Amino acid sequence: MKYRFLGYPDSHFPELRQGNIYELVVITAFWSHKPRIVKPFYCPYSSWDKFYKNWRPMTIAMMKLERRANV
Repeated sequence: MKYRFLGYPDSHFPELRQGNIYELVVITAFWSHKPRIVKPFYCPYSSWDKFYKNWRPMTIAMMKLERRANV
């Protein structure tokens, strides 16, 4: 799924740029329900709240609206 990066690059992932959209694979473990990005890099989060402070899911409708606004 595509996500927009809302956070700031840190020493672990200096290549991430605020506002850019990335294709991520995010999973949770059955027993913990904590999100983990597993592709294109590995990054665990302590909760979904923490994850959503750094990432916004991009739906098709949101991407269409952005394209219209940029035209």
